[in-house]
Amino acid sequence: MRWTIAALSVLLLVPPTQAQPQRETPVERWIRMAPAERQRALAKLPPERRRRIQERIRQYPQPSPEERQMLRQRYDRFSELPADKQNQARALFRQFRALPEERRRVMQRELQLLRSMPELDRQKRMATEDFRNRFSPSEKLMLQDLARTFSQTP
Repeated sequence: MRWTIAALSVLLLVPPTQAQPQRETPVERWIRMAPAERQRALAKLPPERRRRIQERIRQYPQPSPEERQMLRQRYDRFSELPADKQNQARALFRQFRALPEERRRVMQRELQLLRSMPELDRQKRMATEDFRNRFSPSEKLMLQDLARTFSQTP
């Protein structure tokens, strides 16, 4: 799951004007670059964005072929979203990353569960007393939107 968060972090740092439908994800592109090429590309970025991308590249372990395929599918789905939905997803992910580590871990586990569910099951899960008691209203909304955007099921 750690590589997924790192991969999505890099993905969501790419502005909508740079996000183009393609077979290669931004994470794969950064990882694949030769060191000199990567340095030239990073040098063109604002310092804060460069720092965040470098940090995520360092944290990014090489995924298995199955994990790469899953990431590629998520990236394709994200790329198909209209620019306003991509921006909304980026904002949600920034909110998620701003949570304290402990809450992020709890929400990560729940998000993983919700993403694997069909929409109807997801709605039932989010209507349970357990779910309502474990998450604040803003966390519930964030989980709902992230699960819908990055769902593993149609």
